[in-house]
Amino acid sequence: MRVFKFFSCRVGLLLPLVVCAGCLASSPPVRYFLLTPMAPQEAALAAVGQDKASILVEPVEIPPYLNRLQIVTRSSENHLQLAQSEQWGDFLQENISRVLLENLAALLGTNRIFSPKSLSQGSAAFRVATQISQFEQGADGRVVLRSRWRLLDNKTGKMLLVRQSHLVGEPVQAADYDAIAVGMSRLLLQWSQEMAREMAVHLR
Repeated sequence: MRVFKFFSCRVGLLLPLVVCAGCLASSPPVRYFLLTPMAPQEAALAAVGQDKASILVEPVEIPPYLNRLQIVTRSSENHLQLAQSEQWGDFLQENISRVLLENLAALLGTNRIFSPKSLSQGSAAFRVATQISQFEQGADGRVVLRSRWRLLDNKTGKMLLVRQSHLVGEPVQAADYDAIAVGMSRLLLQWSQEMAREMAVHLR
């Protein structure tokens, strides 16, 4: 009888472990994605190589609901979906900021464009501040980018430009996260182009 009870206890302890192991084995692997710069160097809209035109680009502000590992999409205007198996390979705020910086550098034809990590606040001639209020695939399959940005004279604090932008991409099939990441990268390029065209006039 004691042998039977001991065996029953051991089976009872092992059974949950076997079930949990089965659950883990059936979980899909996590796939990681990045947004990428898309502005070619030869497409520079202006040559901004002068010392006076050093530009500080502040980190892009994004809503807290976007700044997470899971890729966020919308199934309706008020319903967000978080993909558990499709995630960003970097913090989204840092990824967007890095792509914007590289796009602007290529479009403006300058290597004098910096992030706060590589240049002190007071050293730049100009400062760019950006905010994103929406940046995800909507219920209609299109990626949407709503944003606001400002160009300031960094020495005087004078506001030189204030612009808002509402960009919409081509329809992307739901759950096609490769296409979603590409679509988001393309909208970042369009946004960068808008900014570069406006900025070029002030930076010459």
